[in-house]
Amino acid sequence: MENTFINEYLPSASGDYVKVYLYGLLYAQHGGEMTHGLMARQLRLSMETVEAAGNYWAQMGLVRKVPCADGGLDFDIEFVSIREKMYGNMPKEETP
Repeated sequence: MENTFINEYLPSASGDYVKVYLYGLLYAQHGGEMTHGLMARQLRLSMETVEAAGNYWAQMGLVRKVPCADGGLDFDIEFVSIREKMYGNMPKEETP
């Protein structure tokens, strides 16, 4: 885990929002499917709290809400690299 999250974002976020972020990040990194409803049940939180957490992290710039391909009202959550957010896209160093 990037220490930047711990140092810059964790102190100002509510505990429930941190739980939602970390749990969602775990599933995103391992290619798992997760829904707001399933996350709410597994974390024992209300749907409103899970949705509010998603909105909070989107406002902080750590996640993006990506409209689903079917054009419906649903959306996917895409996690943003904190390093990329803070420093931009840095070119990979070429190895000799």
